[in-house]
Amino acid sequence: MERESQPQSQFNHEALNRHYAVMAVDPYALGMDSEGPNKGKERLSELSHWISHEAGRLVKAGLVDRVVFFEDPSFGPNFQSTGDLMAKHLVERDGFPQDKVKVIKGKDQNQTAPQVDELAKYLKDLGLPQDTPVLYPMWDYHRERVQNHAAGFGVNVVPAPMEEVYGELNPGYNFGERVVNGRLRFVLPEAEKMESLRRKVSRYDKRGFIPRRAKRFLGGSFMIDTERRADGNLHFEYKKGSQKLEEISGAREIDNLDDFSNAMEVLKPVEIVVEPQGRYVSQLKRKLLFELPDMELSTRYSAETALGEVRFKDIHAVLKGGRPDYVYAYNTYTPVSREDLDRIEREYLEALLKRVEELKEKLPSTKITINDANLSAEGRRKLSKKKRVNL
Repeated sequence: MERESQPQSQFNHEALNRHYAVMAVDPYALGMDSEGPNKGKERLSELSHWISHEAGRLVKAGLVDRVVFFEDPSFGPNFQSTGDLMAKHLVERDGFPQDKVKVIKGKDQNQTAPQVDELAKYLKDLGLPQDTPVLYPMWDYHRERVQNHAAGFGVNVVPAPMEEVYGELNPGYNFGERVVNGRLRFVLPEAEKMESLRRKVSRYDKRGFIPRRAKRFLGGSFMIDTERRADGNLHFEYKKGSQKLEEISGAREIDNLDDFSNAMEVLKPVEIVVEPQGRYVSQLKRKLLFELPDMELSTRYSAETALGEVRFKDIHAVLKGGRPDYVYAYNTYTPVSREDLDRIEREYLEALLKRVEELKEKLPSTKITINDANLSAEGRRKLSKKKRVNL
């Protein structure tokens, strides 16, 4: 059975000979390296990279007054979004005025129909007529779906397919050779496979009700990219951004504090909460008439990330129960005198602060907070003496 395809592009080349009040730039998600010096760093996908360059050429040609980007946050709110990076490139690389750039953020801004819906609202906010032509750089495989949804929301988009426009803006540049011999030969055929069904649906569902409802079952934002791995080969990836983060960070297999801090480097949480756990030595010392229970001196590290809450429990020492005069420490059966109990707690607090300082050094943009609610009053005083600060 022959695969469904969209009609051949009918790009009107005269579209590049006029001026536009607004240009809306179609986002194509982010990528992220799994290894190497940029491991865990978000970047524009191959498709987004090329569209970003096309937008820059259109701006430099003086064709537009304002530029709109859409958020498309492949890896969640703790990372720059596709729209953020595209806008950054347009301002810093191409010199377009920051006050003429808008990144539309909000719910479902990784789907075409909601993007066009918000674009219609933005045009209205600018006081522009509903039929105002909007220049719309895109890949040709996505053209029909954009036009279908634009018709559903009454937006007059002027498609500017990358495959045709880039060559016109860069005379002598052989874009076709890039498609045949470059990374795009891996990406575009796969993108067309994914687009085929969505294109069909958009012919009948012009306001995008079906994909919005489907997102409830499919989950969050996706990333799409090619990546050259250690084997030297290019690998095509289309998966949830959260799945990629889980693979790179190793957040589900944390065995020690180094694993936790490495995962946090990738996941970029806003805050890490450090919580000393248990009832500590200074309180046990008061229980002179009772058997001492087994106790742990441990710390729980937790952070809210794109994968939900990630935790790690770091055990410093285990105190074994015994007679009031003795406890057993460090998982051994060597009795420890009551005078040594203060030393054990002091060592714990020193180790705790050292590890917090190491986290601060490794994660300078992350707020690190010590929650000392589970420390005794004496423990809190000791922690304060050891330069406890509001991190």
